[in-house]
Amino acid sequence: KVVPSSEEGAEANVEDELFEPVPFIESVWNLVLVLGHTGASWTDNILACLCLVLNVFMQVGILTVVMSDTFLGGPFSDHATAASTWRHSVAHDHTFMDAARVSLATRVCSGDASLILSNGQSSLLGQINTYLELSADPTAENYLE
Repeated sequence: KVVPSSEEGAEANVEDELFEPVPFIESVWNLVLVLGHTGASWTDNILACLCLVLNVFMQVGILTVVMSDTFLGGPFSDHATAASTWRHSVAHDHTFMDAARVSLATRVCSGDASLILSNGQSSLLGQINTYLELSADPTAENYLE
């Protein structure tokens, strides 16, 4: 490292120490906050603004996809209506009882893994129980809290 011998060189060295490089790490948001407060050139400032605009467009695009009905699988009321129809038509029908005369609804609610029919209803009930942190086991502490 060369140490300046004049006062002019010492002032330039102090001036260089005032400006710290701003890292472009995980986010572009920190770059925009320091625009005009660094020794960056106008092209660097324009590039930072373009990165910000691109970042905003990407986040809005991802949010649009994630919040769409196609991604979310439709409203829950559709599932509730289908479950109600299933319960009133198929779930308690004697045709779908097993050899021990246990209804399909009872087998679905108890989480019977040997079901051939009504896998959709069993899966939906499993997802609801997982979300609510409920257990299908009647001896469990959190059974139908």
